[in-house]
Amino acid sequence: MPAHTPDEIHTLFAAGLNAGDVDAVADLFEEDAILVSDPERIVRGRAAIRDGLVNFLSIGPKLTLNAARIVRNGDIALLYSDWTIRGVHPEGAAFSTEIRPTHVVRRQADGTWRIVIDDPSANEAAVTS
Repeated sequence: MPAHTPDEIHTLFAAGLNAGDVDAVADLFEEDAILVSDPERIVRGRAAIRDGLVNFLSIGPKLTLNAARIVRNGDIALLYSDWTIRGVHPEGAAFSTEIRPTHVVRRQADGTWRIVIDDPSANEAAVTS
């Protein structure tokens, strides 16, 4: 399901990840989007981002959106957010992580919105057990 407003990116992103639907999440990205997987590594293209999502979804993450702010200028929007991610490591240990990613999204020719840049490392995550 495509995002019809920048606000829907947050909702659809969380719904897709919480459902384990890698294709729904990957479809939120433009074909040539980038993901800053950490400050030293950038993943380029929807297919490569999808591959990374498959790995991430293997831990069964559950996302909760705590706060969001959107700054929009015409067909471009900057999305700030604050999330809690909970899951279980492959060895069985539960974890909880707070992240504050930044997304740049762009309105497409059909009026939908997609992610151009996803930087979940905008603020270093604080991990708690």
